[in-house]
Amino acid sequence: MKVWRLSGKLMGYRKGYITGSFFSAIGWLLARFTISFGLQELIDAILGAETILGMSVRNLLITLPFTFITAFFIGSIMDIVLWYFFTTGEVLVRRNIMRGLLKKPGAVALPSTSGESISRFRGDVDNVVRLSYRISLRLGFLIYTGVVIGYMFTISAPATSLVFIPLLLILVIGLTGRRRIDKLRKKRRKATAEVTDTLGKIFGSIQIFKVAGSEKNILNHFKGKCDNRKTAIVKEMVFIALIDAIYLFAINLGLGLILLLIGYSH
Repeated sequence: MKVWRLSGKLMGYRKGYITGSFFSAIGWLLARFTISFGLQELIDAILGAETILGMSVRNLLITLPFTFITAFFIGSIMDIVLWYFFTTGEVLVRRNIMRGLLKKPGAVALPSTSGESISRFRGDVDNVVRLSYRISLRLGFLIYTGVVIGYMFTISAPATSLVFIPLLLILVIGLTGRRRIDKLRKKRRKATAEVTDTLGKIFGSIQIFKVAGSEKNILNHFKGKCDNRKTAIVKEMVFIALIDAIYLFAINLGLGLILLLIGYSH
């Protein structure tokens, strides 16, 4: 079964959690937007400029704390819903995998080595469930992005147009680095599976190794497998950190361009 189909079935099985995370994400993001909008109104009111809502400084100072509390409350609900969905989703997928393995003949139950199967049972399930609940969050982020960009266009259309420059840069970097990340991730999973498989074989044949007096050779072999896994993990994490740094650079670049353009226009 493909990952997208599995994620769709998992989301359909937990419709309540997905719906709750979707609306709570929208509520939390809109509450954050309301906080930023309220702070702008407060600054304009203090400086004596014209405000959109026409509220006084006193009313804004009374309203803003309640907005902060609302954002915290909605964010807490979102975290709880996502935690319930993630926990129950992991249990459900692993139970179904184990049930499917027990129904197969013992000789052909595992499609690969025991170490690789354990690695998939542990890590792949986690990734599938994360993808499922992140889809609902991304839908909420899309709605929030539309609201924010529309509001920014009312302030300054030229400055808002500059937002798409870092977005295009992030899109190009993501598409370019995706294959490299997938390749490094496969190497890391393979190295982790080899370590798990080697450890299982050592525990299963410990008496043979003691009789043969080859404990040192076995430990050196296991150390080599662990070093390979460490190298694979470091390469993957360094590349992901590099991509994240470029993302942050693009976001800060866009923010700086917007502030410079708005400051120059005023």
